[in-house]
Formats: sequence, C-alpha cells, structure tokens
Amino acid sequence: MAAKGADAVLSTLVGRNSIAFHEADAELTGPTKRAPIASLTTTEAKLALMRPEARQGNLAVAPYFGTLVNTVNDAFVAKFRGKYGSGGPGVYSEVTYSLVHFYANALELAGSEDTDAILGALSGAAFKAPGGDVHIDTETNPFSIRPLIGKANMAGQCDIVWQSPNVIRADLYLIAYDRSVSKLMDLPATALPMRKTVCCAAGARSECLSSTRMTKIGKCWLTRSGVSTARQKACGLHPPNF
Repeated sequence: MAAKGADAVLSTLVGRNSIAFHEADAELTGPTKRAPIASLTTTEAKLALMRPEARQGNLAVAPYFGTLVNTVNDAFVAKFRGKYGSGGPGVYSEVTYSLVHFYANALELAGSEDTDAILGALSGAAFKAPGGDVHIDTETNPFSIRPLIGKANMAGQCDIVWQSPNVIRADLYLIAYDRSVSKLMDLPATALPMRKTVCCAAGARSECLSSTRMTKIGKCWLTRSGVSTARQKACGLHPPNF
C-alpha cells in the first residue's frame, strides 16, 4: 500500500481481523511510510489490544470518543475508570449507558411496564449523554448524533481531529446519498418520512399502507420493512426493478 502511494486505507475489517490487519500494516510499512488506516468500527477497546506502534496515527469515525471534553463526559470517564481501572470508555460503553437511561426515564414517564406506553414515552425522548445531547427522532426512531473523527495515539485513545458542525439525522434507507436508488432513477428524493397514510385499491378491497413503511422517490414508492411484496403489487406502488 505504501508503494502504491496510498494516502489512506479504508478498512471494513472487524474484530480480531481488524487487529491483525493493523499489526501487519505496522510491521510491513514501518512508522514513517504508513498510510493511516481509517475505520468505522475500530474503537478504543480494539486499540487497547494492539501494540502502540500499530495503533498510532490511525483514524476512526464514531459519535463518541472517551477524550471528549465536557462536564458530563468528564464525570462519566471518572466513574468508568473508578470501577474498571485504567483505560477508558468507548462508543459501546457510552451508548449502552445512554440507552439504560433512556429506558429508565421512559419507564418512569410511562408509569407502567406496558410496551406501548413505554414506546410512546420513548418517542422524541432526549438525554444529556456523555457524547452530547441525543434524542430519538420522532419519525425514524434512531438517534440523531454528531459524527467525530478521532486519531489514535500511543496510549490507545483517540484525539478528536474533526467533529461535524451539525447533528446528523439518520438516513436509514440511503435516500439522501448519491449512491441511492434516487440517483439510479434520476429522480429527486423527498424528505424522510412522509407522515400521512397512503390508501390504494387492492382488488375489490381498499387497503391502507402506513407511510411509516413506505418512502416516496419522485412518483414511485419504495417499501420499508413490514409491507409485503404482494400488497405492494396489488396497490400498484411497487418500484420498478433496478
């Protein structure tokens, strides 16, 4: 890779394969000729399992790194290290911590363990997490988060070298990306999702498809999970074969 003059290497390896790849790269290229390895899955937990020279200088993208500086994270890191020793939390620790609080808050607000009541309490819920304020999108349900790029140091932590100026809303079905089906169809993608019910005639019956399960691109409807292919075809809302 160094001989090819690569500026960076985008790795999609996970688990032990990712660790082995980082180690092999360090052995083969040496510290002065290395192109940084960029990954979406290499967390502080994985960095801790590598030799310092294998992790230093490599890049990771995540919504949280333990090196974030804010009062909530400072307290979180201190409590984490007080319980588990040296090192520090990573994105999975922070997300798990936040999710437990989301659930506990929803349970308290709902006043019962009824599933529907808890789901209702979770819709639009917000929490001041160690990684920053997060909320559950009322239309798509995932978190809206702020991406960060971290550069690994010798100690196995990630120094934050870039953070998005804005919180990014999840695009579950890649409608907003150039590689999405909207570009293949050469049609503009509408905002996700459309909060209305789409009704159609299915033979002699009238059936309604919830818009939370369909996405409109131009004049075509794309299915999401939970809507059968047979029903799409019966309603004439199925997209063409791409």
